[in-house]
Amino acid sequence: MPEAAVICLHSSAMDLARQVAKICGGKVHGLRGRTSGARVEFSDTSNHLRSCFLKNQPVIGLCSTGILIRSLAPVLSDKHKEPPVLAVAEDKNSVIPLLGGHHGANDLARKIAEGIGTAAAVTTAGDLRFGIALDQPPEGLTLANPEDAGTFMAELLSEAKV
Repeated sequence: MPEAAVICLHSSAMDLARQVAKICGGKVHGLRGRTSGARVEFSDTSNHLRSCFLKNQPVIGLCSTGILIRSLAPVLSDKHKEPPVLAVAEDKNSVIPLLGGHHGANDLARKIAEGIGTAAAVTTAGDLRFGIALDQPPEGLTLANPEDAGTFMAELLSEAKV
């Protein structure tokens, strides 16, 4: 997976951005004129977010979920191929996996949350109830028919027996 882009829009969040980048092995991307010391600078937030996303980079935004969602909405196309997208609250109260929960975002959210001493706001039902996502099975397990993962997990969540 390509290196994560830790998006920072305000100088007040730069210390947290550096901390998050260190935890996940990413680079801080800072908004030109509002931040300093970022490894990558950009001047148009929406275009930069889309560019990172289309390069398959995990995107970790120290910004509102609205900025991330509205910026990326035009390029969303296949949840099975898209990179993780997370929002980290500037006050460190939560780390929210927005996209790619089964493809690394939930695990990345937990890792970042642990590193900054907060909670990961994971909402994926399979992860919450069983601790795994079938379309990203734990090491050592495989799913014979990946196209059936959603239906199978839905049945398990509805109390079906294996």
